[in-house]
Amino acid sequence: SKRTNRHLEWDFFKYAYESVDWKTEPSESLSELYRMRAQQLRDQYDYIILAYSGGWDSSNILKAFTANNIKLDEVFSFYNSGDTTSLMHDEYHGYTKHKLQEINRRWPQIRTTTYDYCDFCANIDQYFTPKNFDYMYQFNMYFTPNQVMESRLHQLVPHIGDLIAQGKRVAYVHGTQKPNVKQLNGRWYFWFQDGN
Repeated sequence: SKRTNRHLEWDFFKYAYESVDWKTEPSESLSELYRMRAQQLRDQYDYIILAYSGGWDSSNILKAFTANNIKLDEVFSFYNSGDTTSLMHDEYHGYTKHKLQEINRRWPQIRTTTYDYCDFCANIDQYFTPKNFDYMYQFNMYFTPNQVMESRLHQLVPHIGDLIAQGKRVAYVHGTQKPNVKQLNGRWYFWFQDGN
């Protein structure tokens, strides 16, 4: 900012948000907007992978595809076999695993993949250059290997790497930070956190 003598500006899909009339409610329902986005992704990519935890975000994405007969190629979940105490352990073993079984039963055409990233966590340093990387910078606010692993699926999961090597356009879709909504002095506000 000092070098250019300009104020810093944060651009988070500014072109998209500035093109919307925020005083007019969309004519489409939220379900229809989800369907439209799922179809946009299907039209743009050869292979679509949904990062699936079984929570509300990933379940809504799954429904946007399945309820509208839009092809979803794969549902991908990961767990850490070395972890027996965290909330992620409880989520996967108490909930996600059962939801994946339901997906296999209801939509056998969707490939389900589970990945044990215990070894990845134990050897995470090998995925960075230089080796003395700054953990907080590389993990980008969330101190979790998920942030790193997701960007390296093509190295860790052979069939995903093979698709990319064949020149396929692969989309890895996941729910992430939702806008925060708050009412203050009779007015509604929302904002996005720069968390990913």
